[in-house]
Amino acid sequence: MASITGSFHSATLALQQDQLALTATADNISNQNTLGYARRTVAWSSGDTVTLSGTVTLQAPVATVSAQRSSVLDAAVVGTTSSAASAATTKSALDDLQSVFAINSSGDEGSGINAAMSGFFAAAQAVAADPASTSARQAAFAAAQTVASAFRSTSATFAEQASGLEGTIQSAVGSVNQLTASIASLNGSIARTGNTADHDTLIDQRTAQIESLSQLIGVQQTANSDGSVSLFTSNGGALVVSSISNALTAGSVGGALQLYAQGSNITAGLEGGSIGGALLARDGILADVRSRIDALTTAFTDAVNTVNANGHTATGSPGQPIFTINAAALHPAASVSIRAASGADFASASSSEGSGGTANANALAALGIQKDASGNTFADTLSAVISSIGTTASTATNAAAIAASALTQATAHQQALSGVSLDTEAANLTQYQRSYQAEAKLLSILNQIMADSINLGTNTAVS
Repeated sequence: MASITGSFHSATLALQQDQLALTATADNISNQNTLGYARRTVAWSSGDTVTLSGTVTLQAPVATVSAQRSSVLDAAVVGTTSSAASAATTKSALDDLQSVFAINSSGDEGSGINAAMSGFFAAAQAVAADPASTSARQAAFAAAQTVASAFRSTSATFAEQASGLEGTIQSAVGSVNQLTASIASLNGSIARTGNTADHDTLIDQRTAQIESLSQLIGVQQTANSDGSVSLFTSNGGALVVSSISNALTAGSVGGALQLYAQGSNITAGLEGGSIGGALLARDGILADVRSRIDALTTAFTDAVNTVNANGHTATGSPGQPIFTINAAALHPAASVSIRAASGADFASASSSEGSGGTANANALAALGIQKDASGNTFADTLSAVISSIGTTASTATNAAAIAASALTQATAHQQALSGVSLDTEAANLTQYQRSYQAEAKLLSILNQIMADSINLGTNTAVS
């Protein structure tokens, strides 16, 4: 009877272990597409040998369920996710910037600055050809308005793009704070649960949230002895320290959005994720292009104003500036406007000529081919700006493709370990079901034998 009882015990334990394996398999199947989930595997170890009244009984094998996870592979996915999100955001911003200067259906670059400057110089030449012509002077006045409008509208487009990037950053900051608060909470739960089934489930959730966080901002991760992790930005700002989260805040400095962690400005050097990509575009190529267009606007308007002030109008009045610009403004191109009241304010004659002179109008027209200290005309300067955008955009496109490829590879390596294969799980499910059925059959037989023994050998049906 002792042997039968021991067999009952062993079979019952075996059923429990099979049930554990079946549950792990079911979890794998149901979580095949769950972000952060690590495949559960079952490891079988020999059961203990029990000796009772001289009878030796081998206990059922013990099933141990573990999550297949590698901190190295997970970190690689987080890093490449961050890089890919950053590169994609930067590429998108550069695509938008390129569109500002893209060649339109008329064959002119999209901003209209080059065509407007060329039109102005051509109009000045027309005034030089016939300084008494009212229509030529009005055409020159209209051309000046077109130049001012082109500079202003291009500057406004830059401002819209910068605002859009800052909107992306602002929105991402809110999501970052939600995720870091949740990760900190999960850290606390993980530290309390210890090595249990819930422990692995909580780590799955945290892994998924860290991956989501890396899409927004670059993170550096350190493991703590209690199973929690601490997360920092690329330049050391603390986001999560064990079960404590530190919210990012945003504020404007000099008209530009800045980010703060624990009261310290962490904007400079912040990399990774959509936030890092947006900052790279805003403070990199966009800031450079805006600065160069501002410089071009200032140089153009100063040159025109200086030449016009050197001559006198058809009425003999001293020439006055054609344009007004606030050179001290953050972005002078946004402030340019027309100071002249009409085409009559164009000083076509030089100071040594009579009212019908044309030397000054010719000097205005000659500004179109005049070279600066670097040997560039105004058109050359604009062309260099456009060329730099194209080069940077090409680099960004290549970087985005490389980053996306790296993410694909890192994910593939991670999934080779942690991912769920339905074919494998189907085979395991069949194996564990057959084992469960066999143990259930053994229990039924043992039950019948025990019933017969209790009834002194009489065959008794057991219900």
